[in-house]
Amino acid sequence: MLYFLSFFFALILIFIAINILRKLHWLSIQKNLHDLTDNIGGDVLRKGFLGRPIFHGRYKDMDITINFSTERTRKGRVNYLDISIGTAMEQKFTISSLSWLRERGEESVENFEPLSAKNSEYGVLKNHLLKIKKESLEKLITDLSPFVYVYGGQNGLLFEKECQNLVICTRHPKLQDILDKLAKLINMV
Repeated sequence: MLYFLSFFFALILIFIAINILRKLHWLSIQKNLHDLTDNIGGDVLRKGFLGRPIFHGRYKDMDITINFSTERTRKGRVNYLDISIGTAMEQKFTISSLSWLRERGEESVENFEPLSAKNSEYGVLKNHLLKIKKESLEKLITDLSPFVYVYGGQNGLLFEKECQNLVICTRHPKLQDILDKLAKLINMV
């Protein structure tokens, strides 16, 4: 009985330690988002003790939401930085990392046309071919790289970036730089 109680007590301590580390991780990300609010305004919301922080704000007259998601893959757990910008776009487009699609065994890779001969890492969905200069788009995509996909349409823009360490990905200068480049992309389209 004593062994059982010791084992049970050890499990409780491990569970508490894991949750404290998780809380500290999200607090670091929340601090980075507060640095962003100091520079561009907005609010950082958190729903509960272990909840992920969410940023809501306006930047260059556009509604911005920054959120986080995770996915379990063959490589292990992958974290994503998700940015949505609420602004209507005239053209519908999808630009995606072709290697990310292949890793998931997506059959839709052949539906994407490589951005250019020099940059075959990213592709544009064939029925969403953009009517802008490919050279300008290629430079902007190279500056945004690496990312998983960017989708634009009538309801706005969605951007997803894979991050090994969310604390580093959400530091203020990097995050605002991504927002600037996404604003340029919106203005190009």
